[in-house]
This record gives sequence, C-alpha cells and structure tokens, in this order.
Amino acid sequence: MTATSFTFTKIIVGDLAAAEHFYTTVLGLSVMGRFAQDEQDGRMEETFLSVAGAPQGGSQLAIVYYPNKPSPAAGEAITGFVVKNVDAVIDAALGAGGILVKEPHDIAEHGVRVAVIGDIEGHLIEVLQFAVGRTDPT
Repeated sequence: MTATSFTFTKIIVGDLAAAEHFYTTVLGLSVMGRFAQDEQDGRMEETFLSVAGAPQGGSQLAIVYYPNKPSPAAGEAITGFVVKNVDAVIDAALGAGGILVKEPHDIAEHGVRVAVIGDIEGHLIEVLQFAVGRTDPT
C-alpha cells in the first residue's frame, strides 16, 4: 500500500498559545482548528494551521502540546514554507522573538533565495523564495 498524499507535519511545543501566535504572525498562517483530548498518558492539545485560503484537507502544520511532558529538543524536524519575501519573513520572525539560524542566500542554479529561522522555541523553519517567474524547486 502507498500513501495517497502528504497532508501535515506535527511539531511538539512547550507553549501552544505562543507558538500559534508566532506562526500566525510571522508566516500568516490561519488556524484551521483546535483539538484536545485526554489520553492514557496525559492530556494532548493541538492546533492545526494552514496557509490562508488553502482548501480544507490541504497541507497543514499541527502544533502539539502535552502539558505533562517535556517537549523534545528543537531541531528534530525542519518545516519548510515558500514565501514571497525571505528577508521580510526574517524581520517578522526576529520581531516575534524568533532567531536567524542560517543567513539568507541565493541558489542561482535553482532560482531561489533561502534562509533558516527558528521559532520562539528554536524549531527550525526553512523559508524559500522563488525568483520572479519561478514557481517550483525543480
């Protein structure tokens, strides 16, 4: 059996409200829904975020919080976003308490500008800007 689509990425955070604020402020993501449940080993709370205007069921970022468990060290995953302006996203991230992990740089052979930022807990986010007229990384 094979997968039929790639739908979401989940990261575990230590402060759900602060993470939600960071991703909606810096990347303009919209809250698609919230979910909470009590599990055998404790409570789990989750917020689903997506690019504004994206169709229901499209790619989402889920931020997950376990009140009774420590969150894993940042760097366990890199989440990637295509953005209109890498430098503007870096400025927004720094203004919202994020960090610059890898300076923006151009990769001419792929027609992209790319940088890596960290959210307020250090989770890595690669932001990629296509050159004018370019819409895919191939």
